[in-house]
Amino acid sequence: MLCIVLLQFEVHIIEFCNHHKNDPEAEFSDDDDDDDNHNNDDKIKKDVNELKKKTTISEWDKTFIQQFSVHDGTLFDIITAANILDIPILIHTLCKSIIYLIKGKSSQEIRDIFKLSELLDQTPDNHSPSSPIDVKNK
Repeated sequence: MLCIVLLQFEVHIIEFCNHHKNDPEAEFSDDDDDDDNHNNDDKIKKDVNELKKKTTISEWDKTFIQQFSVHDGTLFDIITAANILDIPILIHTLCKSIIYLIKGKSSQEIRDIFKLSELLDQTPDNHSPSSPIDVKNK
């Protein structure tokens, strides 16, 4: 399953990375030539925090994100692929798009966007996760 997800989005991920390869936010540099991680953690955390400061999504990124959908799961699949491949700028951009998608929405609208009501209806014996289940009679 993992390979299928990665292969399904390979072209999109390469396209995104090529577009952002010269962005200052996308540069994660290793200050020394050795492969230890103890000195690099602070640098990486600093770079990731710089990513978080970017407040808008560019028009190119908006067009890129529109290829994926919450309803068919492709948006979450590409987030998973970006996470597995450790591409922070892609993860951040995709997650920010979800934030904008639900920002200002009521809880019912959010349930509708993510089709949560349908998921709850599909649980065994129609028990919602928040309702108690009588384990004595099972």
